[in-house]
Parts: sequence; structure tokens; C-alpha cells
Amino acid sequence: MLTQLDMEEVRAEYRAQIERVIKAGIIPTHVETHMLPPLTFPNAEKYRELTDVVESVAAEYGLIYTYRLGMGH
Repeated sequence: MLTQLDMEEVRAEYRAQIERVIKAGIIPTHVETHMLPPLTFPNAEKYRELTDVVESVAAEYGLIYTYRLGMGH
């Protein structure tokens, strides 16, 4: 599945979701990708590009990326 993802589309989708939250009058504090597995298992590196994209978008908005805090690495 990951090989089929276009990371620019992923980036655009995360931005759109954050913008939708902001337009709804909610001030987001963090981004959470609770469905991603921890990057501690064999072959986990294939998820690295995805987590890097999410972290980058979170940083654009000044948001904490909770996955990187405790589970990712």
C-alpha cells in the first residue's frame, strides 16, 4: 500500500484536514497518527517517508506530532 501513496497527495490531505479544523473555529494543538505502527519492527523503514511528511506538515502549522514523541523513534 505504501508504495502506491503519492507523498505530495498525503501532504495536501493533511493540510486540508488541518485547514478544515481551523476554519471550523478549532485551534489544533497536535497531529496524531495513532494508526501507524511504531517504527521498531523489521522493515519499519518503509513508513519513514510517511511519518516525515506528516511531521513536516505539523511543523508548518506549529503543531506537535505525537507519533514522534513517544512511538516513532
